[in-house]
Parts: sequence; structure tokens; C-alpha cells
Amino acid sequence: MLRTTLLAAAIASILVTTGLAHLRGEAAQANDRLESLARALDAQRYAIREMEHHLAQEIEARRQLANALRPLAEHTAPQAPTELSTVAARNVPPRAQTAPLAAAEAEQIHDSLAQISADRAMQTWQRRREAFLASPAGFRLEVLNPLRAELGDEMYERYLGSLGRSTSVLVGSVGEGSDAVAAGLQGGDRVTHYDGQRVFHLHELRALSVQGERGEYIHVQVLREGELVYLLLPRGPLGTSPVNTLG
Repeated sequence: MLRTTLLAAAIASILVTTGLAHLRGEAAQANDRLESLARALDAQRYAIREMEHHLAQEIEARRQLANALRPLAEHTAPQAPTELSTVAARNVPPRAQTAPLAAAEAEQIHDSLAQISADRAMQTWQRRREAFLASPAGFRLEVLNPLRAELGDEMYERYLGSLGRSTSVLVGSVGEGSDAVAAGLQGGDRVTHYDGQRVFHLHELRALSVQGERGEYIHVQVLREGELVYLLLPRGPLGTSPVNTLG
């Protein structure tokens, strides 16, 4: 009887221990899932903030552009009324041709537009930098590109190639007077490495650009007409950023 009782107690102890271990394992898995969801949520919040900032930035840029182009509008002759009688139309004197802008005025507008683009690029970079400092986990590779993190760079590059997709970041154009232009970056270059790290997509390049210290010089590797080119430029905004250019 005693032996049976002891055996039952031992079995119960084993079951309890096994159950606790199972519960601990499930709790650990649940914690991992929660952390993964939290990182994904941070990334989504960042993307939403980016969209909101880009919208506000676009509105402000349009306002500044309108102000910069106002001198051009002031040189345009007023339009004649559209509804004129035949007799009145014959008596309307020929409209003088619109006077072209003076070279100094055209250069001023050009400089204003370039400054607007540079300011927008810096503001966007600073917001990305603030988002990174507030939530660096959202800029990790496993959050930015989970598939790449799982496959590894070599396999991921082969995967993109099998789909016929680009494996580098195409530079559409670079803002005049930017650090990137001074460093030798050109439109048509394809960025493959930034600060020693492989980049496949624009969002990866932007994430790397806000890490480290502002202004520190980093190495950038690009493909230019099939040749590898190595550049050295300060960390920060790379230039203007409409759609497929660098920002």
C-alpha cells in the first residue's frame, strides 16, 4: 500500500514538473510572439508617421514653390476676356509678348527651388533619425525585411534575381549642392553597400543612413556602368527624394 502511494506521488510529481515546463515553454513562446507583434506595430506606426510627414511636407513645398514662382507670374500679361463681340475683337490691339525673366531672376528661382529640396531632404532625414532614436528595434533587419533576415543575403539576392527584380538602389537624381554630389554620387548609380552593409531596397538604405553619428564619414559602394565605384560621404540625407531618388 505504501509502495503504491509513493509511486502515485512520484508520478504526480513528474506530471506537475512536466506541466510546469510545458507552461513555461508556452509562456516563452507567447512572449516572443508579443515582442514580434510589438516590433511590427512600431514599424507600422513609423510608416504612418512617415506618410503624414510626407503629406505635410508636400503641402508646404507647394506653398513655397508658389511663392518662388510668383515673380514669373507677375511678368505674364493679363489674359483678354473670352467673350468679345466681333467688332470689339477687331479693335483689341495685339498683345505684347511675355517678357522673359532676367538671368538673375531665373537664377534666384532656381536657387530657391534647390534650397526647398535640400530643406525637405534634411527635415525628412531628421524625422527618420528621431524615430530611430525613439524605437531602434523598428529599424532592425528582421523588422524591415523579415524574408531577407531568414534567407540570408546571398540566398535573398538569388531570390530577387529569379524574380527579375533589382538587387540594388537606383539613384534617380541627386540634389545640387548636396553632400552626395560633392562626394561624387551621380544619377544612374546603383547603391549596393552603405557603411559596409549590403542594401537591396531604398527603405533599407534610409534606415542605415539615420544610424550612427550625424556627419561621420562612411563608405558607400555603387555600380556605375557596370564598374564598382567607392565613395566616402558624411552620414545624413543623400539628396532629393521624389519617388525613386535618394533622400
